[in-house]
Amino acid sequence: MLNRGWLDRDEGAVPTYEQVVNDDVDAEEVEKTEEFEYKYNFRFEEPYDFYFLFFDWLLMLFLVA
Repeated sequence: MLNRGWLDRDEGAVPTYEQVVNDDVDAEEVEKTEEFEYKYNFRFEEPYDFYFLFFDWLLMLFLVA
């Protein structure tokens, strides 16, 4: 017979009310998660991209003056 270890034996089990509404999420853990997601999502962004927005204006001011 085949090894059926991948089958979920509790397939028909219904979670209790406490398991469904249990939100023991620590606020510090949520902040760490959000910080990680922010850093991960913007990992390819330039840290000083605001400099390049104003560089053209500064260059024009120096060329005009």
